[in-house]
Amino acid sequence: MTNGLRLMSAVVVAMALVGSDAWAKTQPKAAEQVYDCRMTTGSSNLIPPRILIIRNLATNEIKVLDGLIYTIQKDPMPAKVKVDSASRLELGWTIRKLPLTGGDGDGTGIFALTFIKGDLSVHESI
Repeated sequence: MTNGLRLMSAVVVAMALVGSDAWAKTQPKAAEQVYDCRMTTGSSNLIPPRILIIRNLATNEIKVLDGLIYTIQKDPMPAKVKVDSASRLELGWTIRKLPLTGGDGDGTGIFALTFIKGDLSVHESI
């Protein structure tokens, strides 16, 4: 699979994302559009290389899910839409209680990505 996005079933992608059948009983909602994203290089490489962008078509709410989010809370995390234009979608989200390396407590991670609609590429943004 190349970098970029593909529209897929949330169940299939989530199972592959976490490498288990933990989501096997989850039913995708008919009013959702799910993109399986492969990150291109980013500014800091903090976002795992594979991430789901889930848009609720009825409310236009967007959530994100990657291996880190799944490990911490199991469910997709709401993302703040910074820009939603004809050419790009910019999202941001914050993970609280992010385990620090070495087990020295918890931190807060602030993440952002840009989805270029024309070529379906995704990369970290500042």
